[in-house]
Formats: sequence, C-alpha cells, structure tokens
Amino acid sequence: PIAILHGHRDTVGVVAFHPDDSTLLVSTDYEGEVRLWRLGSPPVQPIHGHSAEIRFLTTRGGWTVSADAETTRAWSPEGGSVALGGTLRYLSTGPNDRRAFVAVGDDAQPARLWTLEPGSPPRCSQLPPDLRFSSYVERVIVAPDGEHLVHLDDNQATLWSASGTLVAHVRGEDPPYVDADVRRVIGAVFHPDAGHLAVAAQNGTVWIWNVNGELSATFLTDQISPDRTFDIASDPQGEFIATAVREKVGLWDWQGNRIGELNTAGYKVFRVAISHDGERILTVADNPSGPNRPELWARDGRRLASLDRAQCATHVVPTFDEQGRYIVLPGALGLSIMDWDGVYLARLGGPARTLLRDSACSPGGELIAALFDDGICRIWSVTERRRTKSLQLGDAQTIAFSGDGQMLLAGSQTGLISCHPLETDDLFRAGAHRISRVLERDELERFGIDSPRLDVEMLQRYRAEPSLAALFSDETQG
Repeated sequence: PIAILHGHRDTVGVVAFHPDDSTLLVSTDYEGEVRLWRLGSPPVQPIHGHSAEIRFLTTRGGWTVSADAETTRAWSPEGGSVALGGTLRYLSTGPNDRRAFVAVGDDAQPARLWTLEPGSPPRCSQLPPDLRFSSYVERVIVAPDGEHLVHLDDNQATLWSASGTLVAHVRGEDPPYVDADVRRVIGAVFHPDAGHLAVAAQNGTVWIWNVNGELSATFLTDQISPDRTFDIASDPQGEFIATAVREKVGLWDWQGNRIGELNTAGYKVFRVAISHDGERILTVADNPSGPNRPELWARDGRRLASLDRAQCATHVVPTFDEQGRYIVLPGALGLSIMDWDGVYLARLGGPARTLLRDSACSPGGELIAALFDDGICRIWSVTERRRTKSLQLGDAQTIAFSGDGQMLLAGSQTGLISCHPLETDDLFRAGAHRISRVLERDELERFGIDSPRLDVEMLQRYRAEPSLAALFSDETQG
C-alpha cells in the first residue's frame, strides 16, 4: 500500500474522494466518526531521542523540551535535538517567553543550567560538583536574568551564581516563638529585577536576601500553628510577595512589611499563583466539609469570583493567558476554562469515567488541548469558544504544541514523540446536523449549534450550501 490511514476506532463504512481535489478523502465509521484526510501531505515522522516513557513535554523559548526519568532533551523547530543531561529539575514558567532556563542533574550526571532562546543554540553553564541532585525532593529556582539560582533540599537553601560559585546559605536563623523543629523550606522566589530573593520555611519564617547573600529582612507569615506557610509567589510587577497560610494570603513588600491580605474561603491555602502581568491572583484552599475552594482576585485585593464550578486539586498549576483572555484550571476530570474576571466559559472533558492525563496551550493561546486516558486529545478554540478537534493519540502520556502552533506533539510510553498537524478542515458543525437525536448540552457547546434536532428541512439546507454539498453529496453518504 502507498499509505495506511490510522485513526478510526470502529469499522470504516464509507470512503469517498472530493470531486474536485483528488488529495482530499473523507471517511466515516460505524460509531459515526467522520475523518478528513489530506493525501497530498506526507506523513509526519515521529521524533526519536528517548528510550523510556516521556514524562514531560513542553515548548519554551522557541524550543521543545522533553524528559524521561533520566534524560532531558531540547528539540529545535528546524529539526534535531540537544541532549541537556540528566533529570529535569527546573524549567522557567511562561510558554511564550523569549528566553527559558532549564536546570538538569542527578546523582549520576553533573548539574547543568541551560539557556534556550529562539534562533540560537542552547547555552550551557556547568554547575559545580558540590551542587548535585541525589533525591527527587531537591529543586532549583533560577533568577529572571539567569545569573543566580537557589537550590532547595528539604530544610536547606543555598544561593549560587550561574558561574558555579556558592554565594550563601539562605535559610536563615529562626526567630523566637516559632517551632524550630519544623524546618522544611517550602519555596523561594526572586524579585523581577533579579536583585533580591525571598526564602520561605514551613514554620512561617521568610528571609529576604540580596543576591550578594546579605540578609535584608525577616518576617513571620502567621503565628497560629507550627505549619504556617504553604506557598509563596512573587508579583511580576515587583510590588509584593504573596504567602499562603490558613484562611488568608498575606501580601508583603520587599522590606518585609505587611501591605495587605486576601481573606479566602476554605481552610489551608495551599496555592497562590499570579498571572504574568500581575493583574490576577489565584488562590486554592482546602475545605474539610466539601470541595476545594479556588478563588480569583484582582491585584488591588478585590475578590472577582469564587470558582466553585472548577474542580481542581489544592496544588493545581493554573494557566494564565498572556493576552488576559482566560484562565485554565486542570482537574482530574478535565479542564475548567474561565474568562479573565472568573466567569465560567466551558469545561473541556471526556466521556464518563475518563481522567485527564495532560494539557497544553498553543503559542499565542488560541487553542487549548486536553489529553485523556481514553487516548483522545480534545482541542478547544478560544476564538470560537467551542471544541473543534479531537485527535486519537493512543498511549500518549503528555502533550505540547510545536513552537509555530501548527502541530500537536505527543510523548509516548516507548519514548517516541509523534507529530500531528492541526491544519485540517473542521467537520464538527456539519457532522452534528447529521445526528437524528436530541444532542446533549456538552455536544451543543462542542458543535457550536443551537438547533438540537435534525429534520428534513435542515438537512436540505445544509446540503444546498456549496461548502458542504461537495463533501456531503449523495455519493459520499452511500
């Protein structure tokens, strides 16, 4: 055979060529799925480079970064890859950043810090032998300018220069009246100008340092119980540090003074996250008597919305659209999509009893993709506000969009990365009107229609439209 077209999950019953374009083929199966094939396009070959299950896949700084349990690679948009080293430890946030930092290392390979930028080869900084990663609890946080990083290991925190010099131990002395036995460091953040950093301990202590290793200020986030602090975040505008404690989020300036607080619903606030422009703050607290309590806030402290319809974990990692249009919260059953003020837009989910494996947003944020454990990736259009595509990805475990947004990449259990072009005609709207039953609410939203039932008049009208008549003529319907 010249080609084998994979994708249908049931017996194919109808196959027909476009009457004016011999490279365009439409097929349907007995489940009612309609697929459009462009035969003139050569199949996109999978990407080889890993020999074990791909656990992480994303596109940052113009490069696609993939990682299995022991190896991390960066893939160029023009083809080919660079082996970055061992276990992935850190990747700077923001899918459309012009620059990204990647830290790798484990007990078998030296630690390295890589800088990724569009159109340039990756640049490597070899970190000193003393900075080794021997356990999965160890983390690093890289400064915005890439000149310094903080290494966190349970109850220790050290500040290093990118050239490999140990600057200082930045878990300072505990102040009086805190539980000194609760020493775990829960996080660290840099000021946007990269001149200062804040290190937070679980017992409520926060130390503010400059990058020369000099202590600037110390403050306590709470004074109620031994485990006082659960998360920390830095305002991208440089005005405040946010600390998550019980029933509130404290806002502090970089001199250690409290300048405000967010009085949250729920009990322990396990997540505080701030949008790239600093205009939106997301908090998520647990709720001993019911579902978790995610809330959305403006930077001036106003509560914009209680996101009660979003079913998410307490440690959720949200996606903030860089154009300020929407916020995505992943949960076990799918994605909850809200507008910038917290108004619920849609849920991108699968059939009953399917669970979310991974999600991704395209460069520019026009498409949102969700991969489920039934092997199907469902794609939602921000512009059309509906689901427009579904891709059968088999055993894929993680997904990402290519740097140009033209393909969806899928990492498999075998280590292959498959590439799936997204420039295909949208048949959802036409296919919906061939169903002879009342559509469910989710189907109406997905197909973007407001007429739930097919009748003779509607069928005749859609057949009469030139754009649809060629594809759905009497011959193609069998």
